[in-house]
Amino acid sequence: MGRPKKVGLEYFPHDTDSTTDPKIEPTIMIYGAKAYAFYFMHLEYCYRSDDLCIDISTSEIGEEMREVIRRKLQITADEYNDILSSFLRHGAFDRETFRETGMLTSNGIKKRAEVVLRKRSKTKEYQGFQVSASETREETMPETPQRKEKKSIVKKSIGEQQPPIVPLGDVVDVDPEPEPEKPAGSKAIQFAHQAWGRPLSPLDAESIQSWCIDFGNRGSPEPDEIVIEALKISSSQNVRKMAYVSKILQSWLDDGVLHVSQIEDREKERRRSRQKEPEKQRQLSQTDFPTSIFIGPDG
Repeated sequence: MGRPKKVGLEYFPHDTDSTTDPKIEPTIMIYGAKAYAFYFMHLEYCYRSDDLCIDISTSEIGEEMREVIRRKLQITADEYNDILSSFLRHGAFDRETFRETGMLTSNGIKKRAEVVLRKRSKTKEYQGFQVSASETREETMPETPQRKEKKSIVKKSIGEQQPPIVPLGDVVDVDPEPEPEKPAGSKAIQFAHQAWGRPLSPLDAESIQSWCIDFGNRGSPEPDEIVIEALKISSSQNVRKMAYVSKILQSWLDDGVLHVSQIEDREKERRRSRQKEPEKQRQLSQTDFPTSIFIGPDG
């Protein structure tokens, strides 16, 4: 009995920096470990299938698959849809393919799998060539010195032509694509998570992302850095609330602050004003007033 035909991949590469991938990080920052498990569980289903995708459409099969994954992850239907939408929005999966067919996949999945499937195909061709009919007939014929010499020459010739045997499960990364630009808010969300020392609520993460988008729309070339400056100020004041950060950002937006250098200039000016204030008070206290303006007790 022959071996069953392999379908898909038995395993796939899991990069050690997956959680900092700009296509994945924002969703994990908002939804936490559920999003992490969601992403890699869907990858497993994609890689093990023969067409490298998973059906989560509104069809009966798609709804059943969604239900299976929801039960495994112990999440609600709303949580599933929110996490899926976030991953699609940031490019972790192919949004157009999902919109048109309800199938979940990505170009990265196809490229990585293509390398393995191509090597698997070459290995099968080589194995088939190695046990050809002509070689089988030669093995059943009687050995003679002439036949030994001829067989040696034939095997040497075959050995020079045959491709190297490649383990079926090996995965070789394809040439990396140019690293895409991180979506607005990802840097600021990561900074807030580290500076505040706690996971951000979905509302706080969305608020940070919204502020970054607002500054970007106003023409700021560094919206994340501006929001990070506001977060630094809140941390220095030991106030870890988005309401406080939002007041700072709103004042900057109203004043047309679009560069970090402008924030630094404002801070320098504020420090100079504070230094001048005590000096003014000291000068007023030492001013000599004319004695003629005071009226003595005798009038």
